[in-house]
Amino acid sequence: MKKLKLTALDLGAKELLTREQLKNVMGGDGSGSGTGSCTYTQNCANGSVSCSSPTGDCSFIWDDTHTFTIGVKCDGDSHTCKS
Repeated sequence: MKKLKLTALDLGAKELLTREQLKNVMGGDGSGSGTGSCTYTQNCANGSVSCSSPTGDCSFIWDDTHTFTIGVKCDGDSHTCKS
């Protein structure tokens, strides 16, 4: 894994995270797999699509290049923006 060089970001001292705060930073694609309920909404050109899960099984659906989201998925049910 490549190391990140945060010095290149030129952040001010007020914007830097402490070591303890960094321990709580998690990566991922925005998908939910935790406990509890969730509701995800995807804004579309003509409105929006959304779904909810009582078990916390929500995620965004990405385009083929993984560049932007095109819909949402909850408990295995997919809802995508219409072209």
